[in-house]
Amino acid sequence: MLGEAATKPTEAASKPDPRPTLQTQFTQVRTLYGIGRTVADIVQVTGLSRKRVDKWVRLERLPERNRAALKPTHPAHYHAFLAQRWAEGITKIDLLHDEIRNLGYTGCRSRLAEYLSPWRRGDGFGDLVH
Repeated sequence: MLGEAATKPTEAASKPDPRPTLQTQFTQVRTLYGIGRTVADIVQVTGLSRKRVDKWVRLERLPERNRAALKPTHPAHYHAFLAQRWAEGITKIDLLHDEIRNLGYTGCRSRLAEYLSPWRRGDGFGDLVH
């Protein structure tokens, strides 16, 4: 059973990034509208909602996705500090947990361990906000 759990994709890895699909749909809507198709036609052709098409025909470009502010309960709130400590060779979860708790972290140790797991695998300190 342990082998099965180790081979299952993580939740983040199993969810494709919707941004390219949205951009393609947005471009299609804008192109159809640009050649004179009505909103009703575009809805029928694309299968998108009327509300979305109405919004998109008024926009010049697809807006950036809103991101919620990081809270002290999320390890990403302490990303810079954790990356610095990791680069200094401090990689023990318990020690890092104690240090960020002193900075105001109110989340659990297991969430911190999950956040740092790509670092442990050598995937770097990239933008790990989820």
